[in-house]
Amino acid sequence: MEKYLQGKYQVDSTTVRNVYHNLKGKHQSIRELQKTQAQDLKNTLTSIKKSRSQYEKRIKKRIKNQQSVKKEPLIIHQKKRRLEIKQEKLVKLNPRIKSNRVTLCFGTKKLFKAQYNLEANGYTNHGEWLEDWKTARNSNFLMVGAKTYNCGNQLCRLNSLGNLTITVPPCLIKEFGSKVRRN
Repeated sequence: MEKYLQGKYQVDSTTVRNVYHNLKGKHQSIRELQKTQAQDLKNTLTSIKKSRSQYEKRIKKRIKNQQSVKKEPLIIHQKKRRLEIKQEKLVKLNPRIKSNRVTLCFGTKKLFKAQYNLEANGYTNHGEWLEDWKTARNSNFLMVGAKTYNCGNQLCRLNSLGNLTITVPPCLIKEFGSKVRRN
């Protein structure tokens, strides 16, 4: 597979491995986050149930003492609504956790959805949104280090003097040359 990707995108094996490790790390991070989200939802559900139960007891006590119960029924109703919303989120999350299914959006889901309502999100046209979208999608990169290479990486090296050297992949050599240096 590595050789195929090298040939298709005209990059070296180190670049392919960097992309692989970057995506693998993002996937592992999302899987762990899903587990944390599920646990948080379970804790929230327990808390809401406990709180609702306390309000129900309070109503019974107030009725028994012939006191007014104006706010409590509304509060209980809101607790029930919140409980159902959180339960629905948990129901949707559990199959993704079990199947190891990961959804990943480079450039944020919020920015992606902004294209469907441009004016409300501060854009005058789709081209303006697209420029922001491309910037957000290309805003980070990861270079996997190794002890065997000078300054820790074959493609991207930052030395103690602050000099940065990036080895350009073959597909971009015509545009940038074989190396890009910044002092």
